[in-house]
Amino acid sequence: MNNRKREGINIDEREFSDLDELIESIVERIKKEEREIYTERTLKEAYNPKNVGELNNPDGAARITGPCGDTMQIHLQLEGDRIIDSKFITDGCGASTACGSVVTEMVRGKTIEEAFMVEDTDVLSVLDGLPEANVHCALLAANTLRAALEDYKKNNKSNKEVIKEGGGDEGMKLCIPTLGTGGLEDLVSEHFGRAPTFTVVDMANSEVKVVENTGEHFGGVGNTPELVAGAGAEIMLCSGLGPRAISMFEQLGIEVYVGASGTVQDAINAFQAGELLEASDANACKEHLH
Repeated sequence: MNNRKREGINIDEREFSDLDELIESIVERIKKEEREIYTERTLKEAYNPKNVGELNNPDGAARITGPCGDTMQIHLQLEGDRIIDSKFITDGCGASTACGSVVTEMVRGKTIEEAFMVEDTDVLSVLDGLPEANVHCALLAANTLRAALEDYKKNNKSNKEVIKEGGGDEGMKLCIPTLGTGGLEDLVSEHFGRAPTFTVVDMANSEVKVVENTGEHFGGVGNTPELVAGAGAEIMLCSGLGPRAISMFEQLGIEVYVGASGTVQDAINAFQAGELLEASDANACKEHLH
């Protein structure tokens, strides 16, 4: 009897040992496959992310859901004009976790102006790149950061650049959906989502930049509002906009004005004269749900 018990114990121990070896083998196989897809830095940030969590009474906060369904939240705490703490949470994949870790670490110690300069390409550079299917995770992180910064500006009127009729737009970046690459003389596209290009005008130095529309309507990835945010736009001037797009721009902290027509310069002149309407559900294009 005692021998049988001892034999039973030995059998159980052997079974547990075999199970441990199987689990270890599976884990090692998964890690090997991940190393073939992701960089060492990406895996490090995904498995040991920094700044995970939430802040009590954050000075700036934003929560955005990307086109892939991943959601990211970023909280910021400031002292004066400098970010002293940053936290993030995400329900997304390991790549989203890595991007959230990197972007919140990058902005610590930066001023608001410096943090606004952080783009998705900076996140990708730190991670030594991501697979094409995960590139949108870096854009989600950068856009959530920008929205949190915009939230801070809205909550602190002393730091917010107020737009007024006839002026007060100095230093802002305006974006207009356009039909080509003609800059200020290009025509405003009547269909926001299907505009071939977006013309971004920096009112601080009159610099004009034309950004190609690489959104889903043109066979690319991501949605158009995120593309506009990635170009650094703070105000969108367009012919009309659907309720869904208006909501997405609100999440990104970008103001939208409708009624623009003619050339890019015409749209800017109309905006400065107070002739454009701030986008709302009341003036949304009901025939377009985008």
